[in-house]
Amino acid sequence: NIVLFGESGVGKSSIINTITGNVVASTHNRVSGCTLECTAYPITLDSGIRTNLWDTIGLDEGTAGSIPALQAKQKLKEFLQQRLSTSEGIDLLLFCIRAERIKNAHLERYKFVYEEVCRKSVPVALVVTGLENHEPDGDMDWWWTHNETKLLELGLRVCAHACVTTLPIELFDDDDMGRVDLSRRRLRGLIQRQFDAVSDHSQGDSQHH
Repeated sequence: NIVLFGESGVGKSSIINTITGNVVASTHNRVSGCTLECTAYPITLDSGIRTNLWDTIGLDEGTAGSIPALQAKQKLKEFLQQRLSTSEGIDLLLFCIRAERIKNAHLERYKFVYEEVCRKSVPVALVVTGLENHEPDGDMDWWWTHNETKLLELGLRVCAHACVTTLPIELFDDDDMGRVDLSRRRLRGLIQRQFDAVSDHSQGDSQHH
């Protein structure tokens, strides 16, 4: 089980659609979030591994959002605790943010989910969206290059990252299609590598017993 979390309007549903290659999760361009409940979308990786992508309620909508901020935070906390209490648990957290300067609010959301609720028991990776207009030289990873040090200074540590665009294919011209394909491969590759790492760790433990 892979759980996506982040503020409202960051594009969690679009990330799921990019990973699956189909429009399975509802999206719209309003700032307030469209995801009112936590919803699972099953996918099969190229390796044959089957998993669920969980789209969750957006955090920090404020009083004008679809769900008041405190209520959204509580609903997400209850969902995470419920998932963690099952035998399936949670395999990976995807912290979703837009390509902008790092703010204290980013750290607060990270600490709330990863440290307070999950108690650092689940690996967390960073997904950075909004890089369809990236510069320079078409390198979507420029955001990570410029912000990695700042993240570490704040204590926001992740096991992996993916800098992507999640705009629908129809909004790109032919010259930009490579970005969409690269984004899908980056996201699916990140997930696959995490499952591979867990598998390798489990095999190592069994060999020591």
